[in-house]
Amino acid sequence: MNIDREKSIVFIGFMGAGKTTIGKLVAQKLNREFIDIDEEIEKEFNIPVSHIFKEFGEKVFRDREKSLITSLSQQKNVIISVGGGAFLQEEIKKVCLSSSIVIFLDIAFESWKERLNLIIDSRPVLQGKSIEEMQELFYNRQKVYADYHLKIQTENKNPEEIANQILEKMKKTITIKGITIGEGTPKICTPMVGRSVSELKNEALHIKTIDADIVEWRVDFFEGVEDFLKVKEALKEIRGILPNVPLIFTFRSEREGGEKELSNQTYLELNKAAAESRMVDIIDVEQFYDEGIVKSLIETAHSNDVFVIISNHDFEKTPPKDEIVSRLRKAQELGGDIPKIAVMPRNTGDVLTLLDATNTMKELYANMPIITMSMAGKGVISRIAGEVFGSAITFGAAQKASAPGQVPVDDLRKVLEILHSNL
Repeated sequence: MNIDREKSIVFIGFMGAGKTTIGKLVAQKLNREFIDIDEEIEKEFNIPVSHIFKEFGEKVFRDREKSLITSLSQQKNVIISVGGGAFLQEEIKKVCLSSSIVIFLDIAFESWKERLNLIIDSRPVLQGKSIEEMQELFYNRQKVYADYHLKIQTENKNPEEIANQILEKMKKTITIKGITIGEGTPKICTPMVGRSVSELKNEALHIKTIDADIVEWRVDFFEGVEDFLKVKEALKEIRGILPNVPLIFTFRSEREGGEKELSNQTYLELNKAAAESRMVDIIDVEQFYDEGIVKSLIETAHSNDVFVIISNHDFEKTPPKDEIVSRLRKAQELGGDIPKIAVMPRNTGDVLTLLDATNTMKELYANMPIITMSMAGKGVISRIAGEVFGSAITFGAAQKASAPGQVPVDDLRKVLEILHSNL
């Protein structure tokens, strides 16, 4: 089960970009209901959209459009195609981005012109416009479509290819609070390692001033970790300061580089309490705990709309490539949402082993985002090259690093953007 993938999918893009055609294909492949908003409104009024504009005015159409999209986008497992002008309404854009997976079908203007004769009679906003005015409208609308979760280039691809590409991307991405993990540059996660609530509050306030995508609370540093009420109180304080940032809840055991050990039962109850609080977006579960504990935590997390990282850390060495891939595949098979492995390099060859294993996992086996890293100074390259080799999240320090080799967030962002702009 992957909670986010049950969300409805909303297709956006310029009129004639193929939203209805592609949407229907994706709906068929996912066995979901397909709804074209324009067609739904036409059924209600029993006349074409162009006539609705003429007889009732654009405002009537836009109001009904907003009402329908707002309702449908918050349902589960629906595929929706919205009109080219729907995202002009900020309320529509906001609700779609927060409750659905928004997919932008991008098309070049020259390619769009080739479809003009097929669509112009049914598009009220094109009536009476010259080709130059249409071009201006096209590029103005591109700015409106700048907010999305997935962007699909449709050039030189048939509908079947585009639909398959969407399904492939959806398998390997997760979207939380507008942050899509598994696409584009690796998302930067920064740790919180405060030992008290006051320290955590100071860290959270500092994190607001830096360019991090995700926050990880390393609760094993917290002096009150075994008092679940104190943990929940700390979570409330963190959430009060960082309400819109994806939050990972992580107790790292001493044997995997953390601050302390907990009994199996306490570890289980702590993570269940975090998931059930719904104040966290992801819990990190160590792969080498008892498999019954791991599966129980996955079930609890998913039933509370919380994602699960299945992680393992080797602070002594870098296992062989086949072993790294095997551990990542096992984490995937356990039913989590993001497999993770971090290893210690003894030489530069070990770093290459980690990167090679990451690439192999991405290309051959992964059906979800993965996280890999080689630690310490030798492994820094693995923290910045994730977009090339396949690691979806990298970890950067805000004030204090939680693992060896973490680069300050602002420096990390600059390097990631340089690499991304040259790929």
